[in-house]
Amino acid sequence: MLANVIRRSTLISLGLAKMGCDQLARFVQTAASRGEQTEEEWKKRWQRLSADSEAQGQQVLESVRNGVEDAVRRLGLVTRKDLDDLERRLRNQEGSAAQD
Repeated sequence: MLANVIRRSTLISLGLAKMGCDQLARFVQTAASRGEQTEEEWKKRWQRLSADSEAQGQQVLESVRNGVEDAVRRLGLVTRKDLDDLERRLRNQEGSAAQD
């Protein structure tokens, strides 16, 4: 549940950042049409900004994921992986007991 809240908050933040990028793109087009800089110069800047934004978004998601995993461990909560591992161990033991 906490992971979903954090995930949704992060996605909303990234969506707002995307909206800001869209507004910046409109500004760039307007400035380029006025001849303030060439369209090619603006495109290069835009590509750099987009790449940086994407990298930062990935870093944010990774930080959130690590924070949630750390909180789950500290709280002693059982994860899906823990349950899957336990189920696999039980099946292996049941198989061994049936062979005896």
